[in-house]
Amino acid sequence: MVKALKDGTPPPKIYTDDRLGDYEYSFENFETATDIKTKVLFLSSNPKGYNVDKLLEFLAKEKTVYLVFIVAVDKDKNITTRLCSMFNKQLLNGTGIISHWAGRNSRGVTQYMGKALEEIVDSFDEKIDFEKCREFLDKCLSDAN
Repeated sequence: MVKALKDGTPPPKIYTDDRLGDYEYSFENFETATDIKTKVLFLSSNPKGYNVDKLLEFLAKEKTVYLVFIVAVDKDKNITTRLCSMFNKQLLNGTGIISHWAGRNSRGVTQYMGKALEEIVDSFDEKIDFEKCREFLDKCLSDAN
């Protein structure tokens, strides 16, 4: 792209696919999709999560794992990272479903509470509350407009 701009030539074809995750990898026995979220710790923000319909389509396949990779940057430019399941108790408690921005026949998108992301990188608790996961998935499935 940069070369095309410098040379004044047509840019190369760019294919952008609005996929569920930023990184996808198929292991021998399961498939993963990982979304990368950046959290600037000294700014208040609640980043967009995933499209609920795309998530449900992905999870409907056998042996799939959806992960969130959090990259946190503090005021001194120190970087802390954490990889966790979408079903991590801390992340799930900090995940809301936003349907008013979604189009027709869409279940909406999720939004992460910035404080939850901060908590995950500061004091990670790897627990998963299976009943809360079931409730969250039931809500996702029932939220079609």
